[in-house]
This record gives sequence, C-alpha cells and structure tokens, in this order.
Amino acid sequence: MKLTKEEIWEIQHILKKEKDLMEQKSQEWYNDNEDDKSISLMCDSKANMMTALIKKLDEILKYNELTKSINNFNDSINSDNNINDDFKNLFI
Repeated sequence: MKLTKEEIWEIQHILKKEKDLMEQKSQEWYNDNEDDKSISLMCDSKANMMTALIKKLDEILKYNELTKSINNFNDSINSDNNINDDFKNLFI
C-alpha cells in the first residue's frame, strides 16, 4: 500500500500531537517518587519513538519525491526524439 504525501503529513501531524502529549505527561510525572520517575521515563521513551517515526516518514517523503523526479527525468529523455540514442543510454 502506497501512502500519498497528504496521508503521510496527516500521520506526522498525529504523531507530533502524541509526542507533545507524551513530553507533557513526562514533565507532569517527574518528581522524587521512583514510580513516578519510571512513568516519566516511559513517556520520554514513547516520545522518542514517535520522533523517530516522524523522521522516518520525512525520509520516505524525500525518497518518494526524488524517485518521482528521476522517473520524470527519464521519461523526458526517453520521449525526446532529438537526443542521440547513445546519450539516452547513459541515463537509463
């Protein structure tokens, strides 16, 4: 299943909201009580995982855009009848 750019942006938006919530919860639970500290650390860990997912989705967006540009470039070369066949083969 391929996600559209807009769908990826929507997922990133939701992840950013959840990350912010986890960071807020982490601060709320952080105090001298050991149980509270463990909850705080768990919230920090979840926030870090969400940050990693957001970054991975950014990489996917960049990869998709690059692939699209390369495909468009190849299509334009292949459709141009004025370009020498030897030159075309350099880019295919």
